[in-house]
Amino acid sequence: MNNFKENCALLLEDFHYWENRELYVELMERFINGTIGGREFDKKFCRMWAADRDKVDRWEELLYIIDNLKLIQFEDFGSLISDLFTDCDVFEPDPMLREDYERSEDQLRDCVEKTLLEMKNRYP
Repeated sequence: MNNFKENCALLLEDFHYWENRELYVELMERFINGTIGGREFDKKFCRMWAADRDKVDRWEELLYIIDNLKLIQFEDFGSLISDLFTDCDVFEPDPMLREDYERSEDQLRDCVEKTLLEMKNRYP
C-alpha cells in the first residue's frame, strides 16, 4: 500500500509540472534563442517551478486526472523540471562571485538546451 501511495504522489508531482509543459518549453526556447537573459530565465523558471511544486489538488481534479489521462504519458516529467531547477539554483551570472560548483549563463543555457531536447524526445 505504501508503494502505491508513493507512486501516486510521484505521478501527481509529474502532473503538476506537466500541466504547464508548454509554458516551460516556451520559456526555455526564449532563453536558448537569446530573447531573454539568464537572470530573467532563472527568475521566471523558479517562480513557475515553485508554483507547480506547491499546488494543492482537489479530489475532483485527481479523479479527472486518473479517469482521463494515461498517467504514464507524463511519468518522470517532474524529474526533468526539478533537475533543471537544480541547475538554476547553482546559476551565478557574475564571474567575480561564481564559485567552482556554480554555472555561468552559457553553462545554464547548455543545461536548458539538453533538458529541452530530452523533453521533446520523451514527450513528443
